[in-house]
Amino acid sequence: MRRTLLAAVLTFGAALAAGACAGTRFARTYEYEEDLHLDLDGSATLVVNASIPALVALHGVDLPVDPRARLDRQAIRRAYESAVTDVQRVSRPWRRQGRRFVQIRLRVADVRRLGEAAPFAGNACALGARGERIEFRRALERGARRRVTGAGWTGRELVAYKLHLPSRVYYHNVRDVDTAEPLGVERGNILRWEQHGRGPGAAGLVS
Repeated sequence: MRRTLLAAVLTFGAALAAGACAGTRFARTYEYEEDLHLDLDGSATLVVNASIPALVALHGVDLPVDPRARLDRQAIRRAYESAVTDVQRVSRPWRRQGRRFVQIRLRVADVRRLGEAAPFAGNACALGARGERIEFRRALERGARRRVTGAGWTGRELVAYKLHLPSRVYYHNVRDVDTAEPLGVERGNILRWEQHGRGPGAAGLVS
């Protein structure tokens, strides 16, 4: 019998960012956002939209946070290129609230090895069959972090992770960090988790 997708399990460990909500429930403003598009074979496309201070503070990337400084996009490419990640594009920077943002688009041959890339150190991903469904687990732990001064960085910025699955979500345990209520699933196959900066993230599970 053909297996249906997706029993996906997301487990979130220590949070990557600290801070309160930046915006309302209806108008989110993210300082750092990951969109993970997962395929059945374990390959994935990962799109990161982030401010330069967020890349420095959360992933330890060596970049100038001064918005007036020259930004070397090749340095960003080198930081994210690895044996397990293929950087397809680093966008031109744009500005919001006085900070520069970029988009990094990566192709990952095997999402289970994502944690081997330096910016994602501490990530632990698992993908495998569970009965007639497929289960995906991801644990986010604190990776390399650097102190950021200037650039208006407060450490209270909002961070988001979005998972796009190739079929419907049958179960998940990801909960809202404010209300502890289960999060809704968008269009049947998309799940978003946000970090509001309350220290270690609550456990989250998706199937």
